[in-house]
Amino acid sequence: MKSWFIILAGLWSTWHFMEIESENRFFSVFLPILFGFFVLALVIKLAGVSSNGGGYCGGGFGSGDSGGDSGGCGGGD
Repeated sequence: MKSWFIILAGLWSTWHFMEIESENRFFSVFLPILFGFFVLALVIKLAGVSSNGGGYCGGGFGSGDSGGDSGGCGGGD
């Protein structure tokens, strides 16, 4: 939960203070680069959340015993 807060706060603050046409290199160069890193971190975080780590194991369409493996996530012998 703390990592979500850090990423979202970083995105908001870099977006808020970023000025591409500023004379100051901090606002025109460093903050856009930092914003890009926060966007990348957000994409990686979202990819991790949407991966198959949520506990859902793709199964078959029907119910009932059709013999053999019914599409579970089990590892094998």
